[in-house]
Amino acid sequence: SRVIPPAMLPFRHEQRSPHVTLSGPFTLAPDYSAGDIAECIGMLAQDCGALRFEIQGLISLRGRKGDVLALEVSPDQRMQAFYTLLSGCIKTLARRSTWLDREPELRRLHITLAFNMRAGEAESLLEQILVPPSVRGTCTAPGIAIIRNGSIWCEYDLTRHQWIDRSALFAKKEVSI
Repeated sequence: SRVIPPAMLPFRHEQRSPHVTLSGPFTLAPDYSAGDIAECIGMLAQDCGALRFEIQGLISLRGRKGDVLALEVSPDQRMQAFYTLLSGCIKTLARRSTWLDREPELRRLHITLAFNMRAGEAESLLEQILVPPSVRGTCTAPGIAIIRNGSIWCEYDLTRHQWIDRSALFAKKEVSI
């Protein structure tokens, strides 16, 4: 097996917990704000419960700035329904969006492992990397984050049905012994 070169991994300031991107990037229409996106997500997620998906395996995709190596995910019915409704909401609020947000049925949901790779590099790695069986299987998304200007702005906790702001998300937890 081969290790992914550090230059292809997210920079330290770009690293986040693994996530499935459901939408974006997009620019809001003049009369809308990030708060409107949060309101839409909160309304849709209220009756949603846990969002589950299954990891299918490694794929290579073409990104805006190069190739992407990712784990493809297949959403369960509830997550697919949420994704479809969210896409409709964002279409209404966005002035500009990616072609995938205008045609959400064409988006391949995935968890990015490496990006901005030279043409053909993801495909080459794909042939050399073995995905352990323990990586496959059903996963649960704990929340829905809004990423604004490259950083997490807030996250909707799907189990507690409440918003968590950025400072609370990154607060250091005290450890009791």
